[in-house]
Amino acid sequence: MTKRINFVTTNPYKFEVAKKYFEQLPSDKYELIQYDIETHEVQDESEAEIARQSALWVSKELGELAVASDVGFHINSLGGFPGPYVKYVNQWLHPSDVLNMLQSHEDRSAYFIDVLALASPDGNTHIFVVKTPGAIVEAAEVPDTKWTMDAVFVPDGHAKTLATMDEAEKDAVWSDEAWEQLTNYLERNN
Repeated sequence: MTKRINFVTTNPYKFEVAKKYFEQLPSDKYELIQYDIETHEVQDESEAEIARQSALWVSKELGELAVASDVGFHINSLGGFPGPYVKYVNQWLHPSDVLNMLQSHEDRSAYFIDVLALASPDGNTHIFVVKTPGAIVEAAEVPDTKWTMDAVFVPDGHAKTLATMDEAEKDAVWSDEAWEQLTNYLERNN
């Protein structure tokens, strides 16, 4: 019997990325469905807990497996700020505001965190995490971007901020490792 897995996302690109990994699994075992709905997002300091709660809610509502994701951005010298609140910081702060907060800090290390949570209707959950480390840099020119952190963040092993990278360069930065972890888990624990 094929198990449906509902991926909670309104983003078609994220769904296409996930589908690539599910296509590697036997088609008679799992079917990935895009569950295009905004869920009630719990406010928590942990991206894992936010993703877990969203996946659990959908899983219990549908009586089927569900996957939810959450992303955060952590600046180490600011105690991990903004963490899971990065979406709000992108709306409220300009890149120069972030740089001003870091003026008295030598440590400019930071990282993006991507979390996937897999939940079943019985309440069991599994969390898969990928970190993308890098540093906050002074930007000589701040490109027009809706993502504040992209304008000042340079991933490890790269020389440009995310905002100045082309699509191919960005694709080389972002890892789909969490989807690989999740599908490997499903394969091992069918």
